[in-house]
Amino acid sequence: MSIINCPRLIDKISPKITQWKNTLEELSISRTSFYGEIPKEIGECQLVKYVDLTWNKFSGTIPAEIGKIPCFPIHLNHNEFTGIDWSIYTEKYGNTGITAAYNNFIGEIPQEVLDSEQWNNSYHSFYPFNEGYGFTNYPLDENQLPK
Repeated sequence: MSIINCPRLIDKISPKITQWKNTLEELSISRTSFYGEIPKEIGECQLVKYVDLTWNKFSGTIPAEIGKIPCFPIHLNHNEFTGIDWSIYTEKYGNTGITAAYNNFIGEIPQEVLDSEQWNNSYHSFYPFNEGYGFTNYPLDENQLPK
């Protein structure tokens, strides 16, 4: 399924997405006005090879179940997410390749996550944050530090 450059299209992703779990191979909803939380049921879509949910108005917490989708990475940039279910890095969900820059993240990343094997051996990008937001202890490498 691919919906791109339809800013007047306003909708949510329904938990009923699982009705396509045996046929859905691509989930690309980009530059629309889709909003709300991503349902945890999305993790049941095991045939998906590509996920792009960028440039929308998705909000709330990124569900850990999204890590069950066997594609790499999962694109969640330019939305309004405020958090992530950190168990995606402390439990064995599989994929933890997430790009989620330009969101409204708040709070701290738990030390348990920063010390986890999943966090240290996976690809993830939550930076840069939307202005006025961000994890207060997000580890930046020297190329990301303000000059």
